[in-house]
Amino acid sequence: MKFDDVMTSAEAAKRWKISPVTVKQACSGQRNTPPRFTSEECRKAKGTWLVSRQGMERLYGEEPKMLKVIDTGLRSPKLIAEAENYREAWIAIVTEDFKGSPCVGEYTLEDWMSDDFEDLREKYPDFQPGDKMQYIYLTEYGDGPIVEPKIFNRESVSDLLSHLRMSYRIDEE
Repeated sequence: MKFDDVMTSAEAAKRWKISPVTVKQACSGQRNTPPRFTSEECRKAKGTWLVSRQGMERLYGEEPKMLKVIDTGLRSPKLIAEAENYREAWIAIVTEDFKGSPCVGEYTLEDWMSDDFEDLREKYPDFQPGDKMQYIYLTEYGDGPIVEPKIFNRESVSDLLSHLRMSYRIDEE
C-alpha cells in the first residue's frame, strides 16, 4: 500500500468530489444502516476517519481526474480545454474542430434519414445508426460517419482524434 492510498475522510470527499458527510456516514453507518466501508478500508484515528483508496474506488468509482485537451499541431502546444471526464473531452474536441474548420458536420439521426442524405447512406451502406444516437459527425475526408461511443474513455477519444486527423493529446492530472 502506498502513502497516497490512505487519506482522511475530508480529503477523500474533496478528491472524489462528494460530500464529506457521505464519506463519514459510509465509515460509521447511519441510524439502522451498517457502515459501507469494510474494517480494512477505513478506521478512526484520534477522532478522524481514515479511508483507503481501494475502499473509495469500490464505493464511488475511480477518482475523478482533470483531463487537459492540448493541440500539439502548433509551434507551441495550446490548451484547448480542461475536462472532468472523457465525454467532456470528446465534446471539447468536436467543438474546437467546428470552430477551426468546416471539416466536420454534425447531424441528427433525423437528418441522416432524410432525403438529403440518400447519397451518403448509399456511400456508407454498412453504417446503421442506433435509435439512441444523438449526433452523427461526417468529415470531408470521406472516412465515414463518426458517432459518439457507448463508452467515453481514452481509447474512444483517441479514435476520434485519429478519425479527425487531429494532432491533439489528452493529459491526465
